[in-house]
Order: sequence, then C-alpha cells, then structure tokens
Amino acid sequence: MVNCIMNQYDKISPDTEISRNLKLAVLAELKKRFGKIEKVTIIALATLLDPRFKNIHFTDPQAAAHAIMALRGSLRDNEQISDNASSSSSDNAENPEHDFWSYHKVLAHKP
Repeated sequence: MVNCIMNQYDKISPDTEISRNLKLAVLAELKKRFGKIEKVTIIALATLLDPRFKNIHFTDPQAAAHAIMALRGSLRDNEQISDNASSSSSDNAENPEHDFWSYHKVLAHKP
C-alpha cells in the first residue's frame, strides 16, 4: 500500500511552486517513515501472504528474498514441531495407560 501511495504521489504534476514543495515534502516524509518498511519482517511476511500483494510490491529484491527465506524457515519449523508432536502422540497411543483421548473415546462410543 505504501508503494501505491508513493507511486501516486510521483505521478502528480503540480502547477505552482508551493504545490511542488508540498509534493516533495510529502514524498520525503513518506520515505522517512516508510522507506525501510520492507525490511520489517512481520510486515514483509504479511505482504507476501496477502494474495492481493504477494511479492509484486517489493521494491527491494533483497528484502523480498529475506522475507521468503523467513517464511520458508517458519514453515520448516512448523513441520518439525508437527512431526515431533505426531510422533510423541503415537508413542502415547501405544501405552493405553497414558492415552489422553481414552475418556473421549469412552464418551464418543457410549450408546
């Protein structure tokens, strides 16, 4: 969205000196406040995951690559956690004494 705003301001063609100065001031403030927003990981990830934006609005290829790597790392971490959880739950399933779901199974299969 910041990229869209800055693009629109760039397209404005002011007629007077005051409006040209205003345009330059607004652009300078936008760059000052949002110039490095692509390097904020959480915002970059949100942009990547938003189907409207994906990676098309990244102006810094390095920031886009970093966000993609962070997303892949997060997915790998979640897979490992999921794998560990499923293996530990299967270990517990082998020992009926520690079956977390035993009470649920009794209730679910009650006539």
